[in-house]
Amino acid sequence: MRQGDTLLPLPAAEAAWFWSHHETVTLATHDGRRFVVDYTLEQLESLLDPAQFFRLNRQLIAQLPAVRRLMPHFGGKLLVALHPAPADEIVVSKEKASAVKAWLEG
Repeated sequence: MRQGDTLLPLPAAEAAWFWSHHETVTLATHDGRRFVVDYTLEQLESLLDPAQFFRLNRQLIAQLPAVRRLMPHFGGKLLVALHPAPADEIVVSKEKASAVKAWLEG
């Protein structure tokens, strides 16, 4: 993780989610700290444990404990409540909704 010009080691277990916005990936920790990371979501997807982390949509990968609840959304989509809450709503596509539910159920 990067804080200014400093690189910080951070165990994956501390990551609540990774969010990509304008070609920058931000990591949020469970305690609300935020860091810019030098990986794409595609790279992170291949590095992280799929039992713990799931790519909810094109912009976000979440860790299981960060998911607070799933709510039905328009057209079979799901609205995901995360902690800490990201700046934008997190919507899961209808096509991915069943996979997200299966991941949450373990």
